Amino acid sequence: MRKLSLLALSSLLVPQIVWAQPDTQSSYRLLKLDGRVVKWGEPTLGTATELTYGFITEPTQFDDARNCQTTGSLTPILENNKIPESEFLAAATNAFAMWESVSGIRFRKTDHTEVADILIGSDLGNHGWAHADVLSVPSGVEVDTITRGLVCLSTNKVWNVGFGKNENGQDLQYTLTHEIGHAIGLNHASPFGQIMSFNYGEAFADLQQGDIDGVRRLYGMPTLSHNTLATAEQTPLR
Repeated sequence: MRKLSLLALSSLLVPQIVWAQPDTQSSYRLLKLDGRVVKWGEPTLGTATELTYGFITEPTQFDDARNCQTTGSLTPILENNKIPESEFLAAATNAFAMWESVSGIRFRKTDHTEVADILIGSDLGNHGWAHADVLSVPSGVEVDTITRGLVCLSTNKVWNVGFGKNENGQDLQYTLTHEIGHAIGLNHASPFGQIMSFNYGEAFADLQQGDIDGVRRLYGMPTLSHNTLATAEQTPLR
């Protein structure tokens, strides 16, 4: 049985979200589909996993998705906002690295999108700013298993790399970090104060304590040292 979630990053509360009760007193919420927590890898809370991610390069239809159903290349977003591909790749690498640096998740970029766990592309439907979609299957044990994550960005919004560049735009790294959080099993937290809060803001660029507590609840503590900044030359999107 497939289970889908409706997740979005917006300047307004998304009314379709069904809020779960906090798992601890810290400001995080685990994503629950059909009342069950979902995560990648071993279906046990606190266990590490390795994931791949890739970038969609051509129009792709996901008929079993609620969000990001019709996706495409990120090129129009970069061209419309005059963002060099290298800057976008650095922002995406940093977004994944932030989650990796504080938890037991390891991420690896792949050019083979047909096997990537998490796919990132443009939202050809242009519904809001950005969305994530999670597909999971029952595990029969403690939690259900995520089998696919989608992240999509609107082509008709203003995007920046960095804060304070355009009051009508949103920072790509912050937005990607938020949506990746959904794709790995985190729900919206409080209105403000965490990367996973449902309101966009530029008061901070790093994961906050609730974000860290949430991802560690799912995947445990980091087991290796990680770089948190993209300093190496990045392979192209396509």
